[in-house]
Amino acid sequence: MKFRSGGEGGEGWQLIVEQNFFIEHLLSGGVGRQLSEAEMNYYREPFKSKQSRIPIWRLARSVPVNTEPREVWNALTDITEKLRRSKLPKILFHGTPGGIITEENVEWCRKNLRNLETVFIGPGVHYVQETSPHLIGSKLADWYNRLEELR
Repeated sequence: MKFRSGGEGGEGWQLIVEQNFFIEHLLSGGVGRQLSEAEMNYYREPFKSKQSRIPIWRLARSVPVNTEPREVWNALTDITEKLRRSKLPKILFHGTPGGIITEENVEWCRKNLRNLETVFIGPGVHYVQETSPHLIGSKLADWYNRLEELR
């Protein structure tokens, strides 16, 4: 994965910090539609300087791939187990084709997480709030208003 390669100044650094690749190129692919220039400017705003993009670079390097980095993998494993045991109400929004939340992941959640409500929002990749904001807002408000009965 190019984003993880090299340290400071390496290939990942060049793409993310120097070229702002996440915002300028990956964002629109994760939305599933072309963002307007005004929308893009809102996403660009917090990341105008190279210094402000360093946290994105660090995040890309901390996403677990094949159990590495080990400390992140262990933390996610622990969180997953706590979610499996938790009786607290949960809601999961998902779309097709999905990005990280694929249909396979949704099925795993349905089988393994108690007190889970899943909401299919239709077409969506990663930034589903951009493709279905009103549906997500209304379903989230409905779920929130039912929390007492869901417990």
